[in-house]
Amino acid sequence: MAGLNRDTQESQGKGMKETEGGSIPKTKAVQTSDNIVRLGVGRAHLPILDVLRGTAIIGVLFEHFSMPAAHHAGVAGFMAKWFAAGGTGVDLFFVLSGFLITGILLEARNEVHFFRNFYARRFLRIFPLYYGVLAFILIGLSVAPFLLHAGSPVLKQVHDAWGGQPWLWTYTTNIAQALGVGGFQSTHHFWTLAVEEQFYMVWPLGVFLFPRRLLIWVCVGLIAVAWCFRVFFQASHPGSFAVYVLTPCRIDGLAIGSLLACAMESGWILRLVGPAKIVLPVTAAAIFLRVVHVPPGLAWAMLHSTFYSMVVLFFGAVMVLALTRAQNARPLGKAGRFLATVGRYSYGIYVIHGVLFFAYRKVLPWDRVAAGLHAPAIAVLLYIAIGFLWSFGLAYASWHLYEKHFLKLKRYFPQARSFTTTLAKLPE
Repeated sequence: MAGLNRDTQESQGKGMKETEGGSIPKTKAVQTSDNIVRLGVGRAHLPILDVLRGTAIIGVLFEHFSMPAAHHAGVAGFMAKWFAAGGTGVDLFFVLSGFLITGILLEARNEVHFFRNFYARRFLRIFPLYYGVLAFILIGLSVAPFLLHAGSPVLKQVHDAWGGQPWLWTYTTNIAQALGVGGFQSTHHFWTLAVEEQFYMVWPLGVFLFPRRLLIWVCVGLIAVAWCFRVFFQASHPGSFAVYVLTPCRIDGLAIGSLLACAMESGWILRLVGPAKIVLPVTAAAIFLRVVHVPPGLAWAMLHSTFYSMVVLFFGAVMVLALTRAQNARPLGKAGRFLATVGRYSYGIYVIHGVLFFAYRKVLPWDRVAAGLHAPAIAVLLYIAIGFLWSFGLAYASWHLYEKHFLKLKRYFPQARSFTTTLAKLPE
């Protein structure tokens, strides 16, 4: 979620850990009169970002792997309905991606090879797994007709999947889905990766051209623009999937993360702590009301459009409070360490789990599991647990056997080390 963990695993370097996706500059802390700790050259890992990523990807897995039980009339269906809220994990990924990518860009924007190094490093981290999975799917589509009988219902899905290939390979899956193009049974979730890649294509130029103060107002404007686009699509095309997948409709999460990166770089993120403590419960209450009550007609369109705004504001507030807590430097508890570990592999889990889920449902249908256990509610949890273990295992293997070797080439595209940012030191 999409904005997924993409740079937190170790790279091979001269005794250095490359934690581009979840790190902050590292030096000795210097206390200033504004109670801000300034941090200088070098990079130190922020475990809290991995915790947030882990939380986000687990939410997404809960939503997707509980989907087969959504039709159930009993407790299992009720569980699936509430687990669907885990889908907001993609919004948290957007906020994280905006924050991390904008921080990287702000750090490097005065470098000679600003664009070359940024895009090369993105290419080495994102493309190998993404296009590797697409190549795997392409091979499967090519051999499937020889393995399936003529009347197989899967054969039609294979035929439809060919229609989605051009969109997948060009990172325009979200546009295809907005237009109603099919063929994304195992890659439906790739729309978030398309949104982020489209953001990456444009945003570096904005960071390069705009002074920081103007960049802040651009972020604020994008937050408002996203809401306007959603209202327009909901009012003019009720039920349109475009409101969910098009980049202009989902840019606010990335913009909020970018705004927080500007705040970190400027040293005034501490000023956002007070507003964040207000925004957090207010948005949480608004999200809850949206879940329990859905008004009809135009009111629904307005509320549904505002719902996404509430979600990204909620996660923005979470980010502010997480980034400015002095406790971040403390060792994580068992739950935190678990989430951080999952978060470090969240990009691989996200990319792989959809393809796995497609095969999983064919080989082991949820209905069969529920019937065998005679306990649909337990079947939901077991289905999620098995899906998680397979997704994590494959992502872990992919990282260590395949992805991390591409990152050795990052040494040819060095990242700037001069970024000065700030962390607020709050009373404990």
